[in-house]
Amino acid sequence: MATNLPSKPGFDTLPNELVISIIERMPNDNAKDICNLSLTSRRMYTLSVDHLYKSLLVRRPWPLLRTLRSSPELANRIRDITWRHNFNDHDDTEENQAVLSSCIKSLDSSHQDRLMRDSTGLRCDHEFIEILLMFTPNLRTLVIADRAFWPDGEYWFRRIANNPDRFVHLRTINIHGPLSVEAMAYLFLLPSLRNLIASDLVLPERADNRRVWDNEIPLRTVLDPGSSQVEKIVLKRSVVEVPTLKYFTEACRDLKSFAYEQDINNDQRGMYSRSLLSKFGELSAAFILNRTTLEHLSIRGDHQMLRQEHVLQVARLASNMSNLRSLDMGLITHDDDPIQCTSDFVAKMVRLLPPTLEEMSFEIDWQEHWGSRGWEGPTEMLRHLATIASPKLSLKKLAVVDWPPFLGHFPPDFAQLHQCFAEQSIDFVSIPASIEGPDPLQLLDFVEPGYVFVQVAVAEYA
Repeated sequence: MATNLPSKPGFDTLPNELVISIIERMPNDNAKDICNLSLTSRRMYTLSVDHLYKSLLVRRPWPLLRTLRSSPELANRIRDITWRHNFNDHDDTEENQAVLSSCIKSLDSSHQDRLMRDSTGLRCDHEFIEILLMFTPNLRTLVIADRAFWPDGEYWFRRIANNPDRFVHLRTINIHGPLSVEAMAYLFLLPSLRNLIASDLVLPERADNRRVWDNEIPLRTVLDPGSSQVEKIVLKRSVVEVPTLKYFTEACRDLKSFAYEQDINNDQRGMYSRSLLSKFGELSAAFILNRTTLEHLSIRGDHQMLRQEHVLQVARLASNMSNLRSLDMGLITHDDDPIQCTSDFVAKMVRLLPPTLEEMSFEIDWQEHWGSRGWEGPTEMLRHLATIASPKLSLKKLAVVDWPPFLGHFPPDFAQLHQCFAEQSIDFVSIPASIEGPDPLQLLDFVEPGYVFVQVAVAEYA
C-alpha cells in the first residue's frame, strides 16, 4: 500500500516577514538574482519589488529611463541611485531616442532645444542623468561613481537646481571626480540638499579654452552668501584654492561639518601651489560666516604632514568656532625642528582649542616619520594632552587613527597611555586608517583580540 509522505516545505511556504528579511540581505550590486526571484510568482514580485527598486546601480540608463517614464509607481520606490554608466553598451537605439524625446517633452521645459546637443547622448551624460532623475521624486541619495565624458569647464546639475520641487527628498550627493569644485556650484542651490561629498577635486591645467565660471557666469553670481541649505561638506583627496572655497562656505547658512583631505597630486597645473597647510590664515577667512554653526572640523594633509606649527594653526582655526564639538587633524609627524618643547606645545594647543570640544582625533603615521624617538614621540604628546585637557576642554573621547592595532605591534606603553586618559574620564580608542573597499570585515582579521579599547572604523565605499 502506497504511503503519502509529507512534502518538504519550500521557500514559498515561508512567512512574508522572513522572505522580506532574506531579500533585504541580497546585494544590489547584481540585481539579476532579485529580478529572477520576482519573476517566479505574483507573491515574490510583491515582496521583492521594493528592494529591487529601492537602491539602483545604473549601468545601462536607457532601459531604466523607459521604465521610469512608463511606470511612475516603480519610479516612486527609488530611494538611492549609483550612476556607473557602462559606455560599452551602445543601446541608444531609435526606440530609446524616441523615449528620450517623449521624456523631454513631458518635462515641458523652455530649454528643450539644448537638452541633448548630441543625438546619441553619449557626450552629454551629465544632461542625460538630469533628465532621468527628474522621474525619481522620492530619491534620497545620489552617487556619481563615474563621470567619464562629462565636459570640463561647465556647471553641472543646473536643471536639478531649477526644479527643486522634484527633489524634495534628495539630501545626500556623493560625486567621484576628477572634477573642478566649481562644476558642483548649482547643487548648493538645491533646498533639500544637506550633505555634499566630493572626491578628487582638481586644479586643472591652464588651457586656451576658458571655463564658464572664468568668464560667462562667474561663481560669485551663482552662489550668494546664505543661499544654500547644505550642512555638511566633505572633500576627499582634493586640492582647492581658498578664495574659491570661500564662495561655497559662505553660501552655507547653517554649515555644521567641514572635512578637507588634501592630495597635492590633484594639482594638474604642472606646478605645486601653496597648499591649505601653508595658508591657514586665509582658510580662517573662509569660515567667518560659519563660526557659530560649525560643530565638526577635519583637516588632513598628504605627504605634506602637519608639524607643530601646522597643528597650532589648526587649533587657532578652531578657536573661533564657538560651538565646535569634534576636531580631527593629520597626518601628524615628528618635528625635527620644533618651535617649542612638547609640554609647552601641547599647553598652547589646548589654550587655543574651544572649551566646547568633546571629541578629538589625530591621524599619526607611526611607522616612518618619528625618527629615533620611535613610539616616544607621539605617546609623550598624548600623555601631556591627557593631563592638561580635562580642566580646559569638555573632552570625552580621543581617537588615534592609524595607530596599528596589528598582532605584535602595540607600543609597550599603550596600556599605560590608555589608563592616563581613563583617569581623566576620557575614552581613548585606536582606529586603523580608513580604507575604501566593499567589505569592512577585512579589517577584523588584523585586530588584536581581547583589547576592548581597540575600535574598528567603518570602511568607506568607493
